[in-house]
Amino acid sequence: MPNESHTTHVDSRKKSDHPDHLNRAFAKTRSAVNETRSRKVHRWRSCWTCLSASSQGDTDPVPECCDPDDYQSVFSGRFARRQTKRYQRRGLTPAAQGIADFVASGGIERATVLEIGGGVGQLQVELLRRGASHVTNLEISQNYEAEAARLLDEAGMTDQVTRRFIDIAQAPDEVEPADVVILHRVVCCYPDYAALLTAAAGHARKTLAYSYPAVNAINRAQFGTENLYRWFTRNDFRTFIHPPQGMVRAAESEGMTVAFRRHARDWDVVGLVR
Repeated sequence: MPNESHTTHVDSRKKSDHPDHLNRAFAKTRSAVNETRSRKVHRWRSCWTCLSASSQGDTDPVPECCDPDDYQSVFSGRFARRQTKRYQRRGLTPAAQGIADFVASGGIERATVLEIGGGVGQLQVELLRRGASHVTNLEISQNYEAEAARLLDEAGMTDQVTRRFIDIAQAPDEVEPADVVILHRVVCCYPDYAALLTAAAGHARKTLAYSYPAVNAINRAQFGTENLYRWFTRNDFRTFIHPPQGMVRAAESEGMTVAFRRHARDWDVVGLVR
């Protein structure tokens, strides 16, 4: 009889105490699993949206598309060194040359320049040589700094360039306007082109120039393939082929007018004036 009583007591404790403890533990585990699954689904949907948009030319704003670490891995120190070597051996690319020519045609003497995403600063050096007084560069990746400093030092222009780390589309009020604003091979790396170009145009006192990948089958295939590879390698960075007229409308919304267009190989250049 004592054994039966003891057994009954133990069974009662298992039914009253242990299930509550196990239920709480199970609930926490299930919540953690669901949260992890939700993050993975959100990330997959975000990446797939970016991938689809970049290949189809349909690019509405896609928040949280590009992780900062993934951006840094794409625009790395090695990438910066390649850009510097290419510029020193061959000069500006055709699209960059188009931007420089358009800006200079409107008068660059003693002008201030704001370059968004200038990288190592090839265009900055060229515009300073043509008479610009000062350039402010806005960057997200810190991996360009060593090469940019070396390039400016060799050109004797270190004191004429200010380099900052800021996203003008997210914090436009923290950036001073300039006579000239330029963006070379930048719009295609930013999901919300309207916010970026609106902010850029709003900071241009006289002139705005930007380049973007031409909308054609070759670029769509290339961008789509690159984005698919990044998706498989779990890199959230994406490139985009934005609608040309949508970009123009964004710039024109700040009171600017298109004054220049040039097709340069796989890149197009648009220049606007106020």
